[in-house]
Parts: sequence; structure tokens; C-alpha cells
Amino acid sequence: NQLSGVVLEIQDKDGKAIESWTTDGTPHVIIGKLILGETYKLVEKEAPKGYKIADSITFVMQPDGTITVNAKPVSENKLTMVDSKLHFNVNKVELGNGKEVEGAHLVVIDKETGKTVDEWVSEKGKTHDFGPKLEAGKSYILRETVAPAGYKYATDIEFTVKNDGTIETNAKTTTDKDGNKVYLVEDDTTKATITKVDDL
Repeated sequence: NQLSGVVLEIQDKDGKAIESWTTDGTPHVIIGKLILGETYKLVEKEAPKGYKIADSITFVMQPDGTITVNAKPVSENKLTMVDSKLHFNVNKVELGNGKEVEGAHLVVIDKETGKTVDEWVSEKGKTHDFGPKLEAGKSYILRETVAPAGYKYATDIEFTVKNDGTIETNAKTTTDKDGNKVYLVEDDTTKATITKVDDL
């Protein structure tokens, strides 16, 4: 699918921008700006929400006017850059035993702006994926705002979405049945000791 809101740039061999634009869901045509025999790079400067920033594509304008990537001709001189979706899966579990906990209200906050970008209530048997609401290159805070009865509030978890879509955080992880990494938000149970005494 054609993506809108992607900031792209063509750079020459010295890294100088030749052309910059924001995608609008249609192919972008460049006429009369590229020099035959020169090497260029297609660079994604900003990805839309929910997507990783794609690897740059180096290409050559051949003397005959064709474009090659890794010495292979590009069909119809059309470069295609593919963005992969971000995935960040979270499960709410009990500290120490990994037992799923439901009824916790969780929010994801943009660390820079303080705005909430996602919120949900944990359910047993459900892993929450809020990847589509994140942006590559930004940092966030995962916070529990309501703890279920019998549980303490979890400590805030800070994480950063790198440009390649990987998540940098110190949160504990596990793997789901499909092999995806799942980050764990752990709640400890509340504890109280009651002693009955006489009035001596």
C-alpha cells in the first residue's frame, strides 16, 4: 500500500539533498535533477506513526538513463522503498510467577510532550500491541494508572523506539507462541500482617 506522510530525500554522493518531499499516497516523479553516471541515495527522514524508518537505497543513474541498485536494473526506473510496521507487545503479569493479571489500566505517554498516545485495560489471554501508535526515534513511558484489587502499582517503564524498529528498554521479556518478543509489566501483590492481641 502507498504510504502518506513519509519524508523522503534524494542525496548526492556528498550527502547533499537534491530533492525532498513528503509522500501523499502517489508516486513522486523527479525530472531533470539527476546526472547520468552519478550515484545517489534515497533516504527516509521521517516515517509515519506505526512504521520503522527504512534502510536507505543507494542507486546509480547509468549513462543510458536507466537506474541500477547493486548493479541490477530497476524496472521502469521506479524505486520502491518498503516500510515495516512497528510492533510492541505487552502483557500484564504477576511478579515472580508470570501469571496473567487482568483489570490493570495502562497508558503510554510520549516522554517529550507528556501526551497519552495509547491506553487499555489488561485482559487474561490478550497481549496488547500498541506499535501502530508509536513513532520511530521517540521515547515513551508505560505507566499503570489503576492497579487491580490485591496488587501494587507497577513501576513506570521507559522505552525508546529506535529507527530500525527495535525497542530499547530494561523491561523483562518473554516470547509468545508466534515467536514475537513480549514485554512484561509486573505487579506485586499487596501484603498486610494482622496480629490479634489482648489488652494486657
